[in-house]
Amino acid sequence: MGEAAARADGTTNELALATSAAADVDADALTGRAAVHALLASEGASTYLGDILTQRDSVLTRWPVDDERPVTVWIQPLGREGHALPHAAQVQRAFVEWEATGVPVRFVFVSEARQADVQVRWIDHFSEPISGKTMWAHDDDGWIREGRITLALQHSDGEPLDSAAVRALALHEVGHVLGLDHTSDSGNVMAPRVRVRTLSAADMATAHLLYQLPPGDVR
Repeated sequence: MGEAAARADGTTNELALATSAAADVDADALTGRAAVHALLASEGASTYLGDILTQRDSVLTRWPVDDERPVTVWIQPLGREGHALPHAAQVQRAFVEWEATGVPVRFVFVSEARQADVQVRWIDHFSEPISGKTMWAHDDDGWIREGRITLALQHSDGEPLDSAAVRALALHEVGHVLGLDHTSDSGNVMAPRVRVRTLSAADMATAHLLYQLPPGDVR
């Protein structure tokens, strides 16, 4: 893979905690530690959920599944000088690609930031060697309530990111928004340094398994 693709990487995920006592009831989520452990044992081998559990001290976070309330997304359409940003369509495509895998989260794009559960904003470049950053907030029960993705238009050294690199980077950051974290396998889009441009079987399997499990401590 070329230099530009290899350097569409270095993303980081930061957690912002929200304090909310509200609890969602998800009829499809497994309850009971025995059932959770059985599912992890039967389906976990094809995923990197073990990596995520290790990084997060066995705590999972994800969006509640509600067919009547999709996750609303706003993508910043304009640059500082009012020019349309060339990569916004690639970011929207990344959300659509994750939804098309069958993960039970439906994304709806909105025209105003204040309407959005997830905001995507642009920055010229980061001062550190990364190209994207995602922050999300969850309540005390582990349900994600909001997210914010920041994507760079250039590498930290000033080299512009091309559309393919932005799409791969967006796939990675949307994975974080869904509740995924990093895996050590560089063949997956959720590797710390993004070196692939499509979702792998393990990326999809991990997201599917995450959304079969309840949020919170699964020990």
